[in-house]
Amino acid sequence: MAGAPHTAVVPPLPEARDASEARSRRRLAAGLIVFFATFAAAFAAIVPPLEAPDEPDHLAYVNFVATHAALPNQYDERQRVFGQGHQAPLWYVLAAVPVRLLEPDRRINVSAPPNPDHLWRGGHTLAVPFYRHGPDSPFAAVSDAVAFYGLRAMSVLCGVANLLVLLALGRRWLGSGPVALLVPLFAATLPQFAFLSGVVSPDNLTSLLCTVAVWYAMRALSGGTREACLFGVALGLAVLSKKTALFLIPATAVLFAVEAVRHRDRATVLLGHFALAFGVATVLSGGLFVRSWVLYRDLLGTTMEKATLPMLVAEKSLASDWFRGPFWSGLGRSFVGLFGWLNVPLPAAACRLWIALATAALAGVVLGLRARRVAWHDVLIALLFVGGCLAGTVYYNLSFSQAQGRYLFPVLAFLGFLWAAGWRALLAHAPSRLRPVLAAGLVVALGAVDAAAVWAVWRFFRA
Repeated sequence: MAGAPHTAVVPPLPEARDASEARSRRRLAAGLIVFFATFAAAFAAIVPPLEAPDEPDHLAYVNFVATHAALPNQYDERQRVFGQGHQAPLWYVLAAVPVRLLEPDRRINVSAPPNPDHLWRGGHTLAVPFYRHGPDSPFAAVSDAVAFYGLRAMSVLCGVANLLVLLALGRRWLGSGPVALLVPLFAATLPQFAFLSGVVSPDNLTSLLCTVAVWYAMRALSGGTREACLFGVALGLAVLSKKTALFLIPATAVLFAVEAVRHRDRATVLLGHFALAFGVATVLSGGLFVRSWVLYRDLLGTTMEKATLPMLVAEKSLASDWFRGPFWSGLGRSFVGLFGWLNVPLPAAACRLWIALATAALAGVVLGLRARRVAWHDVLIALLFVGGCLAGTVYYNLSFSQAQGRYLFPVLAFLGFLWAAGWRALLAHAPSRLRPVLAAGLVVALGAVDAAAVWAVWRFFRA
């Protein structure tokens, strides 16, 4: 502008730029957490009570512990909890504490009449709610509603805590830049994870503890005995929360063994760290297996589960028709988005969009490997854990037909890493001017999938 005094442009100091970038990363991380909390809370609010997988049975277990201050015995009719009484107890004990302290009769009283139109109730379709939900409250008192939604809020908090640990893992694996957010972004925008993080279920605590175990396992590879002990604590607590945490142990053993071979100078230390972690986990969770043996003469309780839930037993081989199609399609659909009692699907267009984004991420992993932007070693570790968890799920399905994607949530960290590594490679391969557009497009597409998920659930239960 004519006549304006000349002003020299002074570039910001490196320290100022670093501080500004750090603030920007913190804002992005906070935004992601707020988005997920809102997403999960939406499910917690719009899904009617008891309309989530096994939610009535989980509540029955919580009520039993709160009322009796004891764990169930599935072979004793007076101490049996139908449906979920075989589960590991940690989450139920934690959930029972506020119920025991705050509820006058030490139980959450909630009920709804069965929906006769539902196939399991004698009807002709699965595409209806499992219960009838009229204008009357399903809760006996306001305190019951507060306690029930308090348990759902506990699930949301477990999901948020999980994302924070995933963010820490993303920074460890991918550096401190914005790309590290791609790891928690995977879980934060996964519709099924948000749905389960908004209902009454032990899966949320289990998934969180497994992610914490992965965090300390990675640190124990290069750290000291403290990290190994904390890895053992997290693993032991995860096993006490749900048996699906056992899926981590074989992969972890292989990882430490391979690293011992690769780094022979530290082989004794690495194997010692694994032995220490496994010992700590065994001490913490060993009482669960001892109790199972004393009560059921079965360390894992599988025989008891089959005996008390015969209607769910479906023994089969790997060559059966179940593993030729239904298992894999059911596992995939329920991993991405299958809500309610697995009878509310994610809209087909949204599902196809999510699959396209995941396929692009896998293509990015291949591209990154070829361009040496992604390390084979890191990918193989991720595949080792994902494969181990998948193998455990397959093994369980040899006896029970339960093709449920939530069984893969113990390895969300490694699935998130593969997703992040793939998209990082795709963004790096794109022209620099297109990278912000691609990143924004990814976020918008994931947001559209999530909006479709909430809309589908709202429509199903409000129809």
